[in-house]
Amino acid sequence: MSAVASAGRKVEESIHVRCETSKEARHCRVLELQSDSAFIESFVPLPTGAKVMLLLHLPDGDVSAAGIVTNHRFTVGFGVTFTKVSAAGRKALAKYSGC
Repeated sequence: MSAVASAGRKVEESIHVRCETSKEARHCRVLELQSDSAFIESFVPLPTGAKVMLLLHLPDGDVSAAGIVTNHRFTVGFGVTFTKVSAAGRKALAKYSGC
């Protein structure tokens, strides 16, 4: 899987995420999740270095995060490292990801 999320929890159930850049917004699915990063499924991934705003729809509630795309695999998806998440958001991500 992704170098970003290889130590994270592989998501078995669907976790949806809204991904927004300065040019577009799309709905995707999280494939792997850590408290500080995620790998997001996307047939046409965002380019490495792109800034993104995420709204992760976790089972216990939504978490907003800003991030930067750190890698991508065409027709598979892209890795995002979170650059800004609230303390409550980090706690929710850590709880869900087990990291």
